[in-house]
Amino acid sequence: MSPELPESGTPIPKLRVECRAVFVVDKDDTIKHVEYISEVAEHPNYDAVPAAARG
Repeated sequence: MSPELPESGTPIPKLRVECRAVFVVDKDDTIKHVEYISEVAEHPNYDAVPAAARG
């Protein structure tokens, strides 16, 4: 019997791994930017993060 994947996080169930993800959350806990990278070998758009953080 294999362990279940968690109900939270950023799982790729087929591969049983977490995907890369970027979240930008402001001081009021409002999500300003979300990016999920489904291809494990790819990287997120790192330039989008500071832009989202600045507003």
